[in-house]
Amino acid sequence: MNNLIEKYKLNLNEIKSIDWKTEESNDNSILFYKFNSENINALELFEKRIKDSKFKYCIVNSKKINIQNVIPIESEDWSELQKQCCDKVYPIDLNTKKIVGITGTNGKTTTTDIIRQILVNEKKSVLTIGTLGVWKNEENISNFGLTSPSYIDLRKIIFQNNDDQNIICEVSSHALDQNRYYGIKFDAAVWTSFSQDHLDYHKTMDDYFNSKAKIITKLKKDSKLFISKLDIEILSKLKNIEVEKVENNIEINNEFFKVPYNLKNLSLAEKVIASLGINITMSFETLKPTPGRYNILSNKNPGGKVIIDFAHTPDAIENIARVLKITYPAMKLVIVFGCGGDRDKIKRPLMAKAASLFADYMYVTTDNPRFESPSEIIKDIIQGTNNKNFEIIEDRAIAIKTAINKFPNEIILIAGKGHENYIDQNGSKRYYSDEAEVLKGISND
Repeated sequence: MNNLIEKYKLNLNEIKSIDWKTEESNDNSILFYKFNSENINALELFEKRIKDSKFKYCIVNSKKINIQNVIPIESEDWSELQKQCCDKVYPIDLNTKKIVGITGTNGKTTTTDIIRQILVNEKKSVLTIGTLGVWKNEENISNFGLTSPSYIDLRKIIFQNNDDQNIICEVSSHALDQNRYYGIKFDAAVWTSFSQDHLDYHKTMDDYFNSKAKIITKLKKDSKLFISKLDIEILSKLKNIEVEKVENNIEINNEFFKVPYNLKNLSLAEKVIASLGINITMSFETLKPTPGRYNILSNKNPGGKVIIDFAHTPDAIENIARVLKITYPAMKLVIVFGCGGDRDKIKRPLMAKAASLFADYMYVTTDNPRFESPSEIIKDIIQGTNNKNFEIIEDRAIAIKTAINKFPNEIILIAGKGHENYIDQNGSKRYYSDEAEVLKGISND
């Protein structure tokens, strides 16, 4: 590969950081600013942002920019130039590390967290990067707000934790499509599940699947892609690709793993760890639930339970609702859920349809509306149910409190936000926690 640093005449001697956000760059930074569109609004926004920004160099993928120290480059050079700059500023030796990539519509976070817990127990250094943020062994050291960070942030994270020998990454379809793992190969990969999500970005299920399938190209030679034998759709579409099919045959009494898909994630985690040459000695019974995933709290009255779960796709909410009806057949199932704004609108009525299959009563509420009207999102959701046993309570905290008070002896599923501690609305994130609201509701008479 050509030396692009020389090609674009960059002097990296005084460069201290590489950034992709204008608000984080400084006089000693290289700022990579990528245009997804070159329309007049995007160009005007860039000029406005760049006016008050600090940087040594600003790299852009647009030939329409003519500003001092802003360097337009060929679009095909974008990823390689980022890599070459990061190799100088954030050097890492990937040959000393084992890197695992985990993709899937649902199950990425749980599988990642299970692997982390097991490796910590086996006294192996581990860094996990994903929806729960960055975990170094047993410590949550940072959060970046995405399932998969940008390429630049990924390089920073690995560089800052260069002593970790095992790196487990949640790999989103967006990250695969946008080549955020450029130059990084996996020692093993997992594909946990596949169902509808992110069609606001991918447009079709085929495009979504093909983006996920790019994880195959990120494997090192002779490394394996692990897929559960239960995921027949994925396996059938990859019938000409060599994959490692995993049995779901672990016996365990841990309540978290009585849920079939959590047991599937544990089975995948076990096989991945074995492929890294690590012997597991711990008892799986001691594994803890992943934050915000099938977390069970007792309601006010004995027997009543509240389950907090991140389920935010039709498939996820149907799966957990089915499990709860089977596990607690004599009790009513109440589901509190909403849908995020500025995301896949097609799935909104499908969420209601999935919940209606098993719910005895539903509270339709707010999730992360972002820049959409919560009431308009809710209108989209309720189109998916003919079930009249639901109530609209736009304020999520009030919806949870109402469900707890009205159904103290039943099973209440709070779905969609899980571990998240914010509501994203109108460009800002205010503190909010499903768990905190549940605990308040349980404690109040």
